[in-house]
Amino acid sequence: MSRPGTPGDNSPMESFWSQFKTEELAFKHPLSEIELIAIIKKYINWHNKERRQLALNGMTPEEYRNHAVQESA
Repeated sequence: MSRPGTPGDNSPMESFWSQFKTEELAFKHPLSEIELIAIIKKYINWHNKERRQLALNGMTPEEYRNHAVQESA
């Protein structure tokens, strides 16, 4: 767990939420908590299964994890 007031301790999550805000929330304005939760769930699913990342050798996070598991087996 990161220390309070030190976002650098958890930079991957800070980066994720920054991307979420610029890629998703900038274009959608949820009217309710339920709608916001649905938007977040949809984005997380897209981010993990479809969003390719250069830092992961062009793979999605899910593909990268599966590749790492196969390599270690």
